[in-house]
Amino acid sequence: MDLSDKFLKLLTKFLKWANNHYILKCKKTHTVLKWSLETPLEFTEPQRKKLYGYLKNIFNEYIIEDKNNIIITNYTFLITHYDESTEQDKLKKENKNDSKVNTKQYDQLLELNINKFCNDIKQNLYNKSDLYNNSDQSERISYSDIVKDDIDIVLHTDLDTSFTWFLSSLNFTSDELITILGNPLQTGKKNDSHRYEWKFTYNCCIYSIYDWKPNDMNTPFKNIKWYLGGDHDDKNNIKNIIDIISNKRNHF
Repeated sequence: MDLSDKFLKLLTKFLKWANNHYILKCKKTHTVLKWSLETPLEFTEPQRKKLYGYLKNIFNEYIIEDKNNIIITNYTFLITHYDESTEQDKLKKENKNDSKVNTKQYDQLLELNINKFCNDIKQNLYNKSDLYNNSDQSERISYSDIVKDDIDIVLHTDLDTSFTWFLSSLNFTSDELITILGNPLQTGKKNDSHRYEWKFTYNCCIYSIYDWKPNDMNTPFKNIKWYLGGDHDDKNNIKNIIDIISNKRNHF
């Protein structure tokens, strides 16, 4: 691969990290491989989102599993994990003298939290008290009682949904969505084509329910048309998300 020096430095750092957190397997033989610049791959360095482009090609040609042998289907999940780990490493260095947890314990704790996050999503273990976890009190909302076993949509206020795309129109009213998901975030800025959205994960993929290019930016909230966007166009995921919201609506 012909790579720029800057991207080569970033990719080398990422591959070293990936070897410690994820398993790379050949799709045909299921042989375990090492994350390396020597890994056979047809890849041309793009102008932007270079790591995204590299991992998209990796996911097309290889199987990726976590240390619990759970298959990862979404390359953006790896980037999110990597960014969080890098940020935490930076904070650890800055606060090394004040930290009460040594590096080994911290890494083990981070690993456990990431694994538990993904496993909980897959096993539908989240309940209403987990939604919008760690958000400011002003962003927390009241929820009606719903059957907890149905809940596997996990809301997050800090997800980056800028790289998601349109997946489906939704036939839910604003009142129905608020009752099910709580108040949306007002993330649209002056020149944006949306005003509100709910950010959430489902099956380790990132999704957003949002309003898009309303004819009148002053349209009453109750009359807004809503859409589903995401970074993964798996048809089963889309159907399941719509079914989950529909089932919750039917409990009202």
